Amino acid sequence: MYYIMKSIKEVDKNNAQAIEVLPEAENNYTNMIHSEMEKTVWKTGNCNSWYQSKSGHVIAMFPGFSFSYLKMAKNFKKGHHTLY
Repeated sequence: MYYIMKSIKEVDKNNAQAIEVLPEAENNYTNMIHSEMEKTVWKTGNCNSWYQSKSGHVIAMFPGFSFSYLKMAKNFKKGHHTLY
């Protein structure tokens, strides 16, 4: 919610109509998530569950603590977006 609200404020502040995540930023985040997930029981414990996609990626959860995610979400990264 924090990140979304900060995104909306950024759009409003710049009189833009939309905001979009840059492909590089999305790829970096996705790669970080998959890399961190490799260290969890979902990947190292031979788990097989609905959390995993057909490709074997765990896609239904964040690989860290909820407070780590909250910290990430509070820090809006203006350079990771394009405003239209």
